[in-house]
Amino acid sequence: MDTAIKNGDFSVDEMGLPVQVSGQEELLQRAWLRLQVPKGAFCYQKKFGSRLAELDPQSSDITAKAFDAATEALAELPQVTVRGVSVEETEGQTVFLFQLATRCGEGTVEVSFPGKAGA
Repeated sequence: MDTAIKNGDFSVDEMGLPVQVSGQEELLQRAWLRLQVPKGAFCYQKKFGSRLAELDPQSSDITAKAFDAATEALAELPQVTVRGVSVEETEGQTVFLFQLATRCGEGTVEVSFPGKAGA
């Protein structure tokens, strides 16, 4: 069981208590966190995170690179497997949509990063 995250903060109920997640929702949240955090940004665990923010969205093989970066980031989370990815640029953001398989079923995770200037 884990505490739900919403808009970058812990999610709370109407009484101000943390909302708990488990099962499919917990696995997808753990995957999202590993994909959203840039690799090396967490000082206590330098291998945590992904290289997605480093990718050039204009690269002709961006989808393959994103798939590889996600697979690498989720290697420490064996209950989750990357099945597919789509990439798009919208409003100055690079948006990655991952199709994931977990031990609890299928799901999607969206992560985004500011677009690269001049890219």
